[in-house]
Amino acid sequence: MSDYTARYLAMYKCRLCGKEYGLGKVTSKGKAEEVARNAMNQHNITYFFPMIHCMELHSCANGGFGVSDFLGMKCVEETNGHKRN
Repeated sequence: MSDYTARYLAMYKCRLCGKEYGLGKVTSKGKAEEVARNAMNQHNITYFFPMIHCMELHSCANGGFGVSDFLGMKCVEETNGHKRN
């Protein structure tokens, strides 16, 4: 049995301010791959994964509002409560 739990975050990048951030945790490698493949094939990924969108509204630190693009699914492993990237 494995001693870690893998989590995948949907990663976005704001077109206005350039900030990258993660949303929408997925705990299955297969589901994370399916989200990325559906986005790549321009399917509506929100049908199967309502918390993940191809674009998101971002509230920038300077007070502006930008549009963020879905970049892909980033794997983050948590081992014994510690985060590894």
